[in-house]
Amino acid sequence: MLNQRWTRQWVIFFGLCLPIFITSILYFNETPKLRVPKVVAIGLHQHPSQNNLTASTSHSTHDGRTPEPKPEAIKSDMFIFSKQFVNGNNVSIDSGGGRMKDAGNETVSMVINNGAMVVEDVPAKDPSKDHEEHVADPAVKDLSGYVSIVNAKNHLYVNCTKCAYVSSSGQLLGTNAGELIDSYPCVIRMNNAPTKGFEADVGSKTTVRVVAHSAIRQVHSRRSSLLKDPGQPRFLVVWGPEHQMKTDGKGGAYNVAASLSKEFSKDGIQVFVFSQRQVAYADRVFEIETGKNRISSGSWLSTGWFTMILSRGICEEITVFGMVTEDYCKKNPTSKVPYHYYQASGSKECSMYTSNEKAKKNGHRFMTEKSVFARWSKQWPWISFRYPDWSATK
Repeated sequence: MLNQRWTRQWVIFFGLCLPIFITSILYFNETPKLRVPKVVAIGLHQHPSQNNLTASTSHSTHDGRTPEPKPEAIKSDMFIFSKQFVNGNNVSIDSGGGRMKDAGNETVSMVINNGAMVVEDVPAKDPSKDHEEHVADPAVKDLSGYVSIVNAKNHLYVNCTKCAYVSSSGQLLGTNAGELIDSYPCVIRMNNAPTKGFEADVGSKTTVRVVAHSAIRQVHSRRSSLLKDPGQPRFLVVWGPEHQMKTDGKGGAYNVAASLSKEFSKDGIQVFVFSQRQVAYADRVFEIETGKNRISSGSWLSTGWFTMILSRGICEEITVFGMVTEDYCKKNPTSKVPYHYYQASGSKECSMYTSNEKAKKNGHRFMTEKSVFARWSKQWPWISFRYPDWSATK
């Protein structure tokens, strides 16, 4: 009798536990569902009688809709962070640190959109989407790899809705593209490519000038024409190998960049350098995209490559002016277009591209880089090509 009672109790116990056990197995084996993140839109308002910025906030779910800023919000295609705090309804943004904390002290990321800061809590990666087509590395939007000459704790803060990426190619000669280029909110140029005397074809406006360690001295010697109005850049960003960028007085390129920073800071020009982490990132991207190690393949990344890496970090849309397709020289073997638009009697573009592509060492893989840019053009940020006009077909 006693054994029968215990038997019934065990049957009841297991009967109650079995559904719980099965439910637990199903629950823990289920793919975790992503949390719908909170979105906070912060419209910045400039009061005519004040120099400080105030903020208003609104909330929505992350469904692709961004709350409209109030009519008095500043409308701008480029936003540059300032070293100050912006406070609103239980929201505090440290624009110097590039992070935000809400009332719950959750750190979230910031995006700039048409003059309003859109702050969102980024969800975890959805493992069910691993099979989808490769998209742009989120790290391209991390600007902490561009370090201020003035203070190494500060880094580049700038965002542009549309950018004109102006190559130095002779393809731009005779295009009369200058007015169109200058109409872009941000114009990005390279090395010591001048605007004076070429305004009709290349424009005169400059927002960012990306300079290689090998060209920084040329920029310094021509600083009166390159770094003063018209065409004075807002930002000068210098890249180079570690031995050229040392901050202990032994880095030749860094020393010249620091000299330019000291001379032109009063004119509003901010000078930054690629950190060695960012240079290594550019190398890593090249290897991922081409399957070739940059060093073992005996090549140097071009300033065009570093400029595209930077452009993808600060631009929502990029129009590249004066860049040919990777097979242009095969289709136009007798092309006489100069390598640089400002050196009409210098090297020809195709001979420069071909010789560098075949070089066993110390060569730029110009055509290989262009094939990568073509693939990137189908990702975000969107990239298009003008003068010559073409789009990626691969």
